[in-house]
Parts: sequence; structure tokens; C-alpha cells
Amino acid sequence: MDGIERLEKGGIVAVLVDFHLPDSQGLDTLEKLLHAAPHIAILVLGDEQSEDLAKPALECGGQDYLFKNHLDSYTLARALRGAIGRKVAEDALFVEKERAQVTLNSIGDGVLSTDIVGKVTYLNLVAEKLTGWSR
Repeated sequence: MDGIERLEKGGIVAVLVDFHLPDSQGLDTLEKLLHAAPHIAILVLGDEQSEDLAKPALECGGQDYLFKNHLDSYTLARALRGAIGRKVAEDALFVEKERAQVTLNSIGDGVLSTDIVGKVTYLNLVAEKLTGWSR
């Protein structure tokens, strides 16, 4: 059984991925992992020579980027705890946001939200019909 098949079975909360293995190259690996198991924390292992992958890896959904030659049992354990905690909080926030959107779309009044400069950031279905603006 390969790693992706194992992830799809569940029961795993975090993965360490090295982009420099024979069967694991770059951001494609991260995207495959996120597709197979979107609710797990993924920590990317790299070295100073591939530090240019750190930012894109985090933007794609990696929780942390760690240098292999700077790891010890303390920093690895701490990074894993932090990544798992952030992923749990991120998933909980997503669920609450979805619940709020369903609630706002279900009420009969028009609701819109703006940011601090007055730009509309959210319209419910009723507000969309009242204003003619698309969401």
C-alpha cells in the first residue's frame, strides 16, 4: 500500500513530507497529499538550498517548513504539536464559517458585511436580490 492510499483510509493526523526523495518531488507532492487527506497537518522537510519552496509550500496548505539539518526530538515534537493544533483550529473555523453562511442565507432579511474601508465582503441571497449585486 502506498502512502496516498494509507492517508485515504484515515487515522493519521500529521505527515512529514520531504520534497527531495526519489518518488516525492516538489509542490506536486504536497498537492497530492492535500487532495488525498485535506484534514491532516502537513509539515514539509527541506534544506537551505530549497528554501525557495518554503513560502509556496505554506501558501499551498503546508503547516510548517522545517530544515532537516536543524531538527532534533524537541523541535520536531514542538513543530508537530503546533501544526496539528493549527490544523484543528483551521478546520473548526471553516465549519463555523460554513454554519454562519447557511444561517445568513436562510433568513428573510438582507444582510451584507463590509470591511473597515466600506468594501462589501459578503452578501446573503436576499441582499443580492435587493441590491442587484452578485456575490
